[in-house]
Amino acid sequence: MKKYFIVLFLIITSLLFFSCDFIFIVDDIIDILQNEEISDYKTPVSDKIPTSIKERVVYYATLYRDSDTEYKYGGQDPLRSIKVDCSGLIIRCYQYALEGTEYELLRNDMSSSYIYESASNYVTEPEPGDLVFMGDANSSKINHIGIFTKKIGNTIYFIDSTEYAHGVSERSYDINNSKIKSFGEMKLKLK
Repeated sequence: MKKYFIVLFLIITSLLFFSCDFIFIVDDIIDILQNEEISDYKTPVSDKIPTSIKERVVYYATLYRDSDTEYKYGGQDPLRSIKVDCSGLIIRCYQYALEGTEYELLRNDMSSSYIYESASNYVTEPEPGDLVFMGDANSSKINHIGIFTKKIGNTIYFIDSTEYAHGVSERSYDINNSKIKSFGEMKLKLK
């Protein structure tokens, strides 16, 4: 909102003091506004992700898991290159799952902590395709993320990419494991 007041101020100032340059200044301002990236909080966000999209997310995660995917910090490679980190896996699986739908991700490059803080809604009972947020046992900080696949008894199963497992794998933790911090549903925006 502050930017718009600045723009209005520049337009009024231009009219009063530099009327001959007004057209050039207005053109510059219009270019700035047209190229401005819309921030996440102004973007329409869907209330609930359709189950079919979540099922597709799990499907693509299993393709990564079954393709001998290597871990690479910062990696978001498509399925054939196959070097991804944990958030890169999430982003790619959602991008593939959203193809041909009316939805898209809020951003195409997000860390696990950004997804936790700004790009997901908290859920108490995760569904396949939802997110598992993790961190070190003695910390509340989120530094890892996986795709929830199922819960059997007190065991949570998820697909993630780690250097520890040398790439994408399906792993599990007891629901009470202190490494599991939270569950979430990815926020999507309408195209």
